[in-house]
Amino acid sequence: MAAFALLCLVATSLYSLYALAFAYTVEDKFFEVMLRDRAQLLLEKPPTWSGAARLDLGDGFSLYGDTSSLPDDLRSQIIKHPQRSEFFGLQGRYYHVLFLPEQRQYLVAEVSDRLIFRSMRSSALQILLYSALALFLGAMLSAWWLARRSAKPLEQLSEHVAQLFPLSHIKPQPVRTSAASKEIEQLSEAINRLLDRVFDDREQLREFAEREHRFTREVSHELRTPLAVMQLQLEELASNPKLHSANAEIASLQQACQHLQRLTACLLQLARAENQDSQGLVPMRSIQGIVESLIVDRATALDSKRQQVQLDLPNAQSNIAEPLLRIVLSNLLDNAIEHGKEGEAITLVAENARLRICNSADATRIAALSVDAFAQHHQSAGHGLGLSIVQRIANSLQLELKLQATVGELAVSFNLHGLRAVEQSRLQGTKVS
Repeated sequence: MAAFALLCLVATSLYSLYALAFAYTVEDKFFEVMLRDRAQLLLEKPPTWSGAARLDLGDGFSLYGDTSSLPDDLRSQIIKHPQRSEFFGLQGRYYHVLFLPEQRQYLVAEVSDRLIFRSMRSSALQILLYSALALFLGAMLSAWWLARRSAKPLEQLSEHVAQLFPLSHIKPQPVRTSAASKEIEQLSEAINRLLDRVFDDREQLREFAEREHRFTREVSHELRTPLAVMQLQLEELASNPKLHSANAEIASLQQACQHLQRLTACLLQLARAENQDSQGLVPMRSIQGIVESLIVDRATALDSKRQQVQLDLPNAQSNIAEPLLRIVLSNLLDNAIEHGKEGEAITLVAENARLRICNSADATRIAALSVDAFAQHHQSAGHGLGLSIVQRIANSLQLELKLQATVGELAVSFNLHGLRAVEQSRLQGTKVS
């Protein structure tokens, strides 16, 4: 727009200069024609010459016999520039001169009182200035109108594309514009082809992911039963007094079986979490009941380490779907129980729409987690999948999972309000209560 404004300014300035040059040129040509007409009249009807140096012909015309008889302000100039026909004199005088070679005389017209354009130069300059300004403003308004009209189809296209919801399982409507421009139509067609390709590819990926999730879930379910049977058999063997000498080997097998059970549970949680990602938004509701049920489920583990759970959840609410929230809380609670010191309390505090889970820990554990918050520790009996699942859910719903390590304490916190869920609600027109 600035370049176009500069172009308009230059064009109007040149227009004004051309108008001034044209006015002066027309006026000078008028005087030259007058001189030639008078010279022709002198040839046809020579005047009576009395031998005087100057003969006044009237109407501002004078006839001079030689250069010496010319006015002083004209003589010096005509001697220096004999080929010129226009000269400025003193006191505002202006001369037009025509040399008559046959008579060796000078026909001079002093036309200062006939310079019409000079007398109205101020008014003419004002008219030109106002005209140039009007043309400049008119050109700028026209350019703005044309730019808006040309850009409107692009704006419509941009708004349409911005309203597309990439996570929706419904195929988006084709992009349509009311533009008559061939280029805009070609761009719309290209975007429609791209949308079709993206949707088809995403559907293929979604189907593949669903098959993988289903396979993981089914395998996890199938493994749980034989592992439970193995665990029961090992417990019976451990209680058999005849096998007292093999207690160490049986205990090792029990630990391996428990490890496989935890691994199977985490794989099942992972499949459920990935299946629930697109349904991560629900109306706000209290988390008190969910937390209390998870604590009850872990009563045995808490008693074995003489740990207690302290709750400070005043009206804590979340819009995260319960399956996802349970997965996050259960894994974080298990982690706090496993790595917390015996006899120390675990606290859950809700404040500013964030839930904070704190447990005591030794300096070695704090240093290790300070380097990599969610990497499996070498002293951990777990397999690392639990916190990986939590991290994946947190990233998906933008829960801002954070680890804070202080002297003797570890704290993990996350948002109770899923930001990604809120954004999906706005795009899909779903109200979050």
